[in-house]
Amino acid sequence: MKELRIETLLNIEEEFPTFGWETGELDELVDPKLGVITAFSEILEQVETIMNIDLEEVGLASDTKQVEG
Repeated sequence: MKELRIETLLNIEEEFPTFGWETGELDELVDPKLGVITAFSEILEQVETIMNIDLEEVGLASDTKQVEG
């Protein structure tokens, strides 16, 4: 995965202008300094990790019990 850059978010904002972002908010997504929000790049990495999990191998589908009704 490529490193998240402010230019990427600015391009997304330009393509989808319905909701405006302040520069400080975008900066915080790219390089969090307040400690309150997870960096957007970290979230994308976690999503990528989850997408690569083979649920059949984990056994989640076979371990669930079906409820009738």
